[in-house]
Amino acid sequence: MALRPCQTFAFTPSEISFIAEFSPIEIIPRQTMDALPLIGGIIPQFKPPSRVTVPLWMAIFLKRQKRANILPPSWLSQEALEGFLETEHKVENGFSALPLRWFEISSILLEVASDDMDQPELIRRLLRDLRETRQGKIRDGLGSLNETHLQMDNLGSMEINEIRSFFAKSMDQIRRLSTLNADNEDMNEMEDQSE
Repeated sequence: MALRPCQTFAFTPSEISFIAEFSPIEIIPRQTMDALPLIGGIIPQFKPPSRVTVPLWMAIFLKRQKRANILPPSWLSQEALEGFLETEHKVENGFSALPLRWFEISSILLEVASDDMDQPELIRRLLRDLRETRQGKIRDGLGSLNETHLQMDNLGSMEINEIRSFFAKSMDQIRRLSTLNADNEDMNEMEDQSE
């Protein structure tokens, strides 16, 4: 599949989700397993019901085989999400400190391990509200774009990727306009001096 020219500088959502699958997450294994040496590190021995931290991709694999339960991260609880949403509404120019890959991880966990969560539908709704609020703030923040920078702290990787091509094009256009403006001012000064 060919990408549009504006998308060549950005990752696809599936690529971002793939990268997110290397994030560590806790599981409760349902069976014992010896330590497993992998290229990315050693997966510790499984001794149920002890918690083990594994990459998300492995947690998904084990969950689908009914060999483990996934423990949702603390930021994916109802209380934490309500706190993040409240912060988003209170702070106009900033974003709540969600993890970099919050959107991808939460989407994957809701798809694969919603039965391991308390009130998955409420969590899904809170995540949707949080995403919509943050997208509105991002759109508003793009209005403060100037030729040198745009300050937006605590954006997630998917959020950054969504605005990347627009941001890059806008910055180029603003730089061109500011260069033209500076050239015009120089010419006006030269004309004033020659008179």
